[in-house]
Amino acid sequence: ACEQAPPRRVKEVPTETWNNPPYPHGTQVTYRCRPGYIKYGRILFECDDGVWKQRLPQTECRNKPCGHPGDTEFGSFQLTAGDEFVFGARVEYRCNDGYRMLSQKNYRECQADGWSNDIPHCEVAKCLPVKAPENGRIIMTGAFELNREYYFGQVVEFECNAKYKLVGSKKIHCSSDGKWDSDVPQCQDIICNEPEILHGFVRSSKKSYKESEQLQFACDEGYTYGERADALCTESGWNPTPYCTEIICSPPTVPNGNFRPQEDSYREGAVITIECNFGYRLGTLTGKNTVQCTRSGWVPAPSCIEKPCDYPVIENGKLSSRMVGSYFPMRIGQYVDYYCLNDYSTPTGEYWGRIFCSKGGWNTEPKCLKKCHARQLENGYFLENWKEFYKEGERIKYACHKDYDPENEDAEITCTKSDWAPSPRCVRKKICKNIELDNGFFTLRKTTFGLQEEVTYRCRSDFVTPEGKETGVIRCQENGWTPPPKCIQSCKKPHGHILNDHVNKTVFLPGVTLEYTCPEGYQTADNMPTGTTMCDINGEWKPVPQCRAIECEMLLLPNGHVSPREGKYHNGDVVKFFCAKNYVRVGPASAQCYYFGWFPPPPTCKVNPRGCGPPPVINNGSIAGGSLEQYQHGNITEYECDNKFKLVGSKEIECVDGQWSSPPSCIEDKMPCGSPSSIPNVVVLHQQDQTQFPPGHEVIYECKKGSSNAKRMKMKCLNGEWKPLPRCDDPSRQCVPPGDIEIVNVRTLPKQKKETGLRKVVWYKCKSADNSIKQATCVSGKWLPDIDCKGESTCPPPPQLRGAKQVPVGRNYKNGSKIAFSCQESFHLVGESEITCINGKWQSPPYCV
Repeated sequence: ACEQAPPRRVKEVPTETWNNPPYPHGTQVTYRCRPGYIKYGRILFECDDGVWKQRLPQTECRNKPCGHPGDTEFGSFQLTAGDEFVFGARVEYRCNDGYRMLSQKNYRECQADGWSNDIPHCEVAKCLPVKAPENGRIIMTGAFELNREYYFGQVVEFECNAKYKLVGSKKIHCSSDGKWDSDVPQCQDIICNEPEILHGFVRSSKKSYKESEQLQFACDEGYTYGERADALCTESGWNPTPYCTEIICSPPTVPNGNFRPQEDSYREGAVITIECNFGYRLGTLTGKNTVQCTRSGWVPAPSCIEKPCDYPVIENGKLSSRMVGSYFPMRIGQYVDYYCLNDYSTPTGEYWGRIFCSKGGWNTEPKCLKKCHARQLENGYFLENWKEFYKEGERIKYACHKDYDPENEDAEITCTKSDWAPSPRCVRKKICKNIELDNGFFTLRKTTFGLQEEVTYRCRSDFVTPEGKETGVIRCQENGWTPPPKCIQSCKKPHGHILNDHVNKTVFLPGVTLEYTCPEGYQTADNMPTGTTMCDINGEWKPVPQCRAIECEMLLLPNGHVSPREGKYHNGDVVKFFCAKNYVRVGPASAQCYYFGWFPPPPTCKVNPRGCGPPPVINNGSIAGGSLEQYQHGNITEYECDNKFKLVGSKEIECVDGQWSSPPSCIEDKMPCGSPSSIPNVVVLHQQDQTQFPPGHEVIYECKKGSSNAKRMKMKCLNGEWKPLPRCDDPSRQCVPPGDIEIVNVRTLPKQKKETGLRKVVWYKCKSADNSIKQATCVSGKWLPDIDCKGESTCPPPPQLRGAKQVPVGRNYKNGSKIAFSCQESFHLVGESEITCINGKWQSPPYCV
């Protein structure tokens, strides 16, 4: 049976209503077409094993045809939906160019009952009527009809009345969209605005001109008007167009001559030089051979004409008396005679001269040349002197007698218009004489020396040349000895001083300044390690270099004594302080002699110095081994920092007459740590040993067998140290007091956390030192702080220098301890910045100056 009703399809539906499923096997259902479709054959579905199946599957309902939709005049259509004119098809109409759609709908659709609506209609496009412009009219064939419509493609033409010009399109066209392609033009007054003339200007200018009005203009210098210097206002604008062009002259044609410079063109003001061929001259009588480019062309006109023979001008001569009545200019072939004045000669040396008029003018220029006579010469004589006289332009040489030289180097003179040049003259030879030289002498025993001759001179003892040498070389020049010989007093190298510059020199000139350094234990007169001195003109050093031994006066210690006891102490000497019986030292145990005196100041000796309460509390740190409630004068204790912090300063502080010395500080510092295997009795587990471990690294360790602690523990690298520091000592190990101390008191304290065994505190005196009582605590077999009675290996507190930054003061400066100094702002460090404790003495400290 079929559980569902027969299927409803897009084009077909059952002919009856089937609403009561199920339907038994074999039930048949007949189908009909929906509206708009036509059935071809019988459509039958049958229930077959629960499924509706179509019998005769080739039968179906197809789209109903509508036939041709119909053509429209002045237009066309095309299918926009479907491929045939059947139910569901759609056609759209469009009008030809120049026509427009009148119908509201431009399409038809194929429906169940045929094509929808009527065929769309197209009619020709029309443009609105136009009016003639003001002061103008419409030009057209036939009679003009007012308010007439125009069809697509029609043209309307316009023109203006006299005195008016058309602004806009002369013709307008009715377009396919029913609109004119341009606006109706306007007829406006014919007005010309004042033009902008490049390189020119308007005369009597005004903003605008009416038709037929005239404009006058002019051009800038170097320019000229194009066609005319005026223009007329017309409907099409200025006529002719006013403009200025640059005045240009073309290269001229010069028969029988040439010109320079030669260019392609020349601007106004350009000048050229005319060069006429032989026998020709410039056609103008201006006396100049140049012409200029003007707006009228070349002025004067360049031309070369035949050159006649004019009256000759003869400098220092005259025409023959028989020529006085002759006429000039002369013709070709004629001649004139001339003669020269006294002290002048013709080029041939004759008294008379003759010139002929030729095609190129006078055949030669009439000249009268100066006569120069070569007679006697004072202190000399002329060479090859066989002429009576020499003419202008000729040359001759001369020589001089012994001890004389020609004034001009080549000894040659020329005859000129003003006689010999240069004048022949023999002058006495220039020499240099041996001079009396202060503090020196010439090595040659001559009295005179010739030019360019070189001489060596030597300075006497303690004197040197300006170059700092014993001998000098000078040369004889026209202005004397060069350089002038001179011996100046010198300064010898100072003895017993260390020079900081000019180390290899032994002689010094006046004005030279030297810097010297005093040896260890010495200082200058103004108490400095270095000094300066200058060589004066007398060969003496000023001020005299001095290095004095550094000395300190003997110190006095009431109720005590100083050791060793001397009358004077030298730089670097160390003294120790000792108090009398029943007196206790309050202050340093020793002091050292420096360039500025003793440091530190001596202590005092008291009968009952005050004790101290608990040590000061510091951030991130505490007293190693725990703190007591009361401490005696001289007691020393140590600080240690918490994990992650580093100790800066001296870890020890001392109770001094009721006050503790300055404590250290604990800061965070990310430094690497060394190998933990270097710690006594420590064995590192699960970790490969290495020389350095980074900050924050943890290692697991245990103590070696036989140590008091058998647990596995952790330690971390903090500020370059392992924290907590492993204690793997044998608990049975005791602290053994050294033999050079005297124990005053002993006390046993309970153990601290994480410690084994008891902690023993002793108060002691050093047998070799004064009566100061000191304290030490036995912690895990080690005295804290260390018991040290070897005073000779300990330096006093380091010096505090004037002008230097404060040096942190600690305790127990042992052999090899170092202290660094730096100066305050505006001070300069002189000397080494770091000193070392060597055999109980500090090296000499630097200066801050």
